[in-house]
Amino acid sequence: MKPANNEPVVQPPFAQELARHWEGFVGCTARSSTMAPFLIRSLRLNRSSRVMDLAAGTGCDMVSLHDRGIPACGNEINAGLRCVAQEAFRRRGWNPGLYECDWCELTRVFQPGAFDAAFIVGNSLCLLGEERARSIAAREMRAILRRGGRLVVDERNFEYMLRSRNEILSGEFNYRRRVVYCGDEVHGRPVAIADDEVVFSYVHRRTGQEIGRLSMYAFKHHELRDLFERSGFRRVEVLGDLGASNTENADFIAHVFEAK
Repeated sequence: MKPANNEPVVQPPFAQELARHWEGFVGCTARSSTMAPFLIRSLRLNRSSRVMDLAAGTGCDMVSLHDRGIPACGNEINAGLRCVAQEAFRRRGWNPGLYECDWCELTRVFQPGAFDAAFIVGNSLCLLGEERARSIAAREMRAILRRGGRLVVDERNFEYMLRSRNEILSGEFNYRRRVVYCGDEVHGRPVAIADDEVVFSYVHRRTGQEIGRLSMYAFKHHELRDLFERSGFRRVEVLGDLGASNTENADFIAHVFEAK
């Protein structure tokens, strides 16, 4: 689906140096122990499920599901991250489908209802800074899911960041590295916090050098839920850090939606 004015909506660039070190921030071994079971349960996956990882990144979640007997195809628009993912697949002698679609043009590649389930995790959707782009992307995600298909979308706890901006910018950023981003080689923290935008800096722990920054749209309370409910979904569940019903102090908030 193209925007009404026919101008393309393109996801923002992900710096090559940051992509090269991203696995050091992901920490795939630790992440897999929590994320894969959560996805299998929340998306109701089995060996015959048609499932799409919409933000494959380094391929961590695709590999985790594959190791549990659930093949998934993936989408990653960044060339540097795709190379890392493809190397991870090659080491396992596995060659899954790995696409490079803009989220706003998924139906150019995939048929309506092509998937039983999909997920976009790692706080990826916030990289679309424009409301128009997020709305188009959410409708496209609905279009490629069958009716009753499930979608998992997560976000960082931006409410905490906005509420505690002074403390965070003074160096008191609370992040436990227990879910989603579990690595210890690269550390990320906010270096700028505005009402609608949070900028993260990523630093290599051993060298102390900054390897990149990402600008994120700061979702407000219920904003992500409302976006997907307007786009043809109903929300099934919301969880903090993949397990708790209380999200106030969570690092990440995961939403489980079902396509209407």
